[in-house]
Amino acid sequence: MPSGNTVLGPSLHLTAPDPSAARTRGVRKYGGRSYGDLRSHQPESAADSNPGRSPLTIRKVTRSNRVGIVLAMAAILGLVMTSIVTANPTGTSARVPASIAQAVLPSVAAERELPIDRPTSSAAPSPITAPSEQPALALATPSPAPAVQLVALLPMTVDVWNAEERYFSISGSTPDEIIASAKANIPADPSGAERHTMAYAGPIAWDHQPSYIQDPATGSCTMTAITSSARYQATIPQWTSAGGVPPELLAWWQQVLEHIREHESEHIRIFEDYLSALPGRIVGQPCDAWDGIISQWSAEVLAAHATFDAAEASWPFPAYTGPLDW
Repeated sequence: MPSGNTVLGPSLHLTAPDPSAARTRGVRKYGGRSYGDLRSHQPESAADSNPGRSPLTIRKVTRSNRVGIVLAMAAILGLVMTSIVTANPTGTSARVPASIAQAVLPSVAAERELPIDRPTSSAAPSPITAPSEQPALALATPSPAPAVQLVALLPMTVDVWNAEERYFSISGSTPDEIIASAKANIPADPSGAERHTMAYAGPIAWDHQPSYIQDPATGSCTMTAITSSARYQATIPQWTSAGGVPPELLAWWQQVLEHIREHESEHIRIFEDYLSALPGRIVGQPCDAWDGIISQWSAEVLAAHATFDAAEASWPFPAYTGPLDW
């Protein structure tokens, strides 16, 4: 290699510039292909008198060595762009002219750039489609409930068989309230006993007068007849209201009240049945048997009433299908 040359890569030879020549570019033909030589000439100096000095040449290499050359040229580019120093003919250090770096840059860029499709700044981004809003379900406005037709609530009475009725007031706007009011407000019976039912019935006057004869010879006494008197009373609830009531509730109460009438009437019949059977137990019996007969008879009367009440306890109240809030 001639003195003063610096090798920077396998295909790039740097030679001291010739200041006496102008910059030219020539093209040589070989094998049907063109190879471009870039020659830079600058004025001669005292050390540039050697006519055999090679010019600055960039040679195109074959395709098979392109990748290796690209890597080498990239390394060279780093050196050239930072500070490439070469020995000039005068022996002093000088920076490589900018024209050399500019000659290298296009080749390196051409080898390293890949075809990349980049979006242009004018391309508008695809609009984001908002989810379509579903139409709101139309909520049907509930129609107001029809007004409850009310009927007048007049005092109602019943006719309990063979008894006088005594009424007490109750209130309520539903079947449950009416039943509860009756049980809470029922008065005590004539004997002062508290009751916890809706109604009751029984004798309020009870008298039995036996007839008897006594043998003067022996002093024995025999009952020959009995005179009984009884007066019955039925204590019945009476539903009252300041205003009208639904006709369905009124019809329900009428059914309940009718059942109360039938029930209390049956209690009176039980008393009467046993009372009518008492003389058969008395007549012909010794006078001293009176207390025992009456005690036994009274116990049987009470048992008969209890049996009847037990059977009636399973009676279902009528069904109610009317309004509860009116």
